[in-house]
Amino acid sequence: MAESQNESRNKYKVYRPNRMKDLTVTGREGTIIKNSIEWAIIDMENDGWAFFNSITVNKTCKFNVDNVSECFPIGTKVRFNARMWLEPEGSTYTDQDVRSCRWIVNSVRTSLFVPIPVMHNSAFNFDSYNVPPEILPSDKIGEAVIGLMKRLKSINGLPIKQIVKTYTSEFSNIPVNIRTVLSSADKLRILVRCLPRYFILTDHDTVLAYNCREKDDVDLEIGKLIPVGWRPNEPITVNVGQNTHIIEHPTDCAAVVEEILAGPKPITIALDCEGESLGKTGKLTLLQMSTSTGQAYLVDVLAVPNPTTFFAEGGLKKLLENPNVIKVIHDCRADNAALFHQFAVTLSNVFDTAVAYTVIMEQCQANRSNGGSLEHLCDLFSKPLVTKTKQMKKKMAYVKGFWSRRPMTPEMIKYAAVDALSLVPHVYDNMKRLIHTSWQSRYDTLINEKLLKRK
Repeated sequence: MAESQNESRNKYKVYRPNRMKDLTVTGREGTIIKNSIEWAIIDMENDGWAFFNSITVNKTCKFNVDNVSECFPIGTKVRFNARMWLEPEGSTYTDQDVRSCRWIVNSVRTSLFVPIPVMHNSAFNFDSYNVPPEILPSDKIGEAVIGLMKRLKSINGLPIKQIVKTYTSEFSNIPVNIRTVLSSADKLRILVRCLPRYFILTDHDTVLAYNCREKDDVDLEIGKLIPVGWRPNEPITVNVGQNTHIIEHPTDCAAVVEEILAGPKPITIALDCEGESLGKTGKLTLLQMSTSTGQAYLVDVLAVPNPTTFFAEGGLKKLLENPNVIKVIHDCRADNAALFHQFAVTLSNVFDTAVAYTVIMEQCQANRSNGGSLEHLCDLFSKPLVTKTKQMKKKMAYVKGFWSRRPMTPEMIKYAAVDALSLVPHVYDNMKRLIHTSWQSRYDTLINEKLLKRK
């Protein structure tokens, strides 16, 4: 019987080891055993020594360090990636220990565990904020903490004078008054001493940051901080004609806008959009709003030949650009891009729940980097969502032009209405009260950056 094509191919296949895998190491830990101003050597225990210099440090940290030995003292634990150094004898370094290294480091960070002290166990105890106003305004503390954390994330235990040099010699997008503090050794020492829930100033004039809290632990504490009365008694329900209204004409839309603007102050609405790959060029097909009184409005922009009439004659542009109207949105990136590029709407006074959650986690020193899902935030700050079924998500992901289908099915109406109804008042109110006043400026910086990215 003739050999199959696969059998014939496998018969003559020659095994070749993955040489690149043998020549690289990732996520390794080691200890600094020798250093100088320009370089340092890591002991990899049974795998020899690894070498790195200031160029490697600057590339990893994205800021300039002019003295490696001060930032990586002998005995420092580090985590690094490295590749085999094939010809160390040919390097420009004459030190024999350097020429004895088997590995050359690609990236390196300190691996220092500093547990949070018992006195700061509570993630929301901010009584220890006592920065003198002449050093830094209280509403700028959050941004100063983040600016310093960015340095210590790479090198925990960075000397004060090295931190100061990085902020005096490099461009940074943090506010000028915060750069002034971080680029002054005396002011920086005062700031660190006044923020003991985040930092330690050592006897060697270096700054250490405490380890991050677990996100789940902070979430549990959030759940305990929200009183029973601050959550809705019942799950969200959708009743077309009662608490949910489908708007299909600009005249009706204008009447809704006027009613919202005439309501009690401050005016707060939830906002969400649906569409086809929603974004700069992804068509917006439905706009959802809800009020603090529990009324949802689904504006079907496909109901008329020219959808822009909803934003001009229908008053949506006037409402969404009004700085006195708070717009609560979960992750505004796609909505903001679609509204700006397709309808010339520049959103203002936005409360983005994803950004707010990021700031809450930052002020609590939790180990997370994104804003969390809408379902997660509703679980934490309101009631669990019951409409986001796996089947509905599959349709949205795989059915082409799903949100352009008309008439909308009851399932589509319910999904769209709940997205807006879930945000106000409970999610918004509960998140707003957990953002410390010292971190409000940090929130403002992040939301402004997000709104300007309209790609």
